[in-house]
Amino acid sequence: MGLKPPSFFGTRNLSVCEITERSGAVLASALSSNPSSLKELDLTGNHLGDTGVKKLSAVHEDPSCKQEKLWLPDCRFSDQGCSALASALCSNPSTPTELYLSCSHQGDTGVTKLSAVLKDPSCKLDKLQLSVCGIREQSCAALASALCSNHSSLIELDLSYNHLGDTGLKKLSAGLKDPSCKLEKLLLSECGITEQGCTILASALFSNPSSLKELNLRGNHLGDTGVTKLSAGLKDPNCKLEKLLSYRRNHLPPPRSYRRNHHWPPPPRSYRRNHRQPRGEVRSSDAPAHM
Repeated sequence: MGLKPPSFFGTRNLSVCEITERSGAVLASALSSNPSSLKELDLTGNHLGDTGVKKLSAVHEDPSCKQEKLWLPDCRFSDQGCSALASALCSNPSTPTELYLSCSHQGDTGVTKLSAVLKDPSCKLDKLQLSVCGIREQSCAALASALCSNHSSLIELDLSYNHLGDTGLKKLSAGLKDPSCKLEKLLLSECGITEQGCTILASALFSNPSSLKELNLRGNHLGDTGVTKLSAGLKDPNCKLEKLLSYRRNHLPPPRSYRRNHHWPPPPRSYRRNHRQPRGEVRSSDAPAHM
């Protein structure tokens, strides 16, 4: 059965469909036949790997590609796949506007490549999700440089569940305090930030008028000093912050799968319902050995 006509092909949700590198290549080939028809593509939770992501990246190199939103969380690709994606976005930087790459293993190398794309004058990317990506303090300087760029249109950045620490936050704060920074929403949950880093962040946000409207610092050890600094900054008339999340109440930890192997977020409820084990069924691994 062939793909539906372009008029029915504006959005595709293929999350958790057991798509592998091989079937990812087939999908990329189908998309390349008419790249302008697809606006949104969700491939969350599929095992595309670097090979599958590279094949999909080739589609974005086509100038006729008009894809606006791309979801690739937990697709098992590394910095190699991320570099291919960044290279494709440089070839055709006008798309997408939203990119979701959480729960991958691109690390600092991949993030540095993506940061270079954000500086491109033609780049329209305004939302970037990089939670649970093994990012450390090294790539924070590259991100800060991108935020300082006059050409960056990024307004939302999610770096949650990466061990940035106070050193990484200090580097990132250099970009936040720049007048050219357009960021409005910053998520930094569980990033190993202490009251020292919180003090640096508060100083960066309130030393100059900031565009930031929402800040999420849940799950960090801010301490009384850090919270006091943030509270003092909220009184500044130049402060545009509308939403500040810094408490641990009702903050749920990542699911067990994340703690075990960083495969997060979990599959949607519909997937778990369709793959539920029947009652009374004994898996072969749990069956007692024959005597």
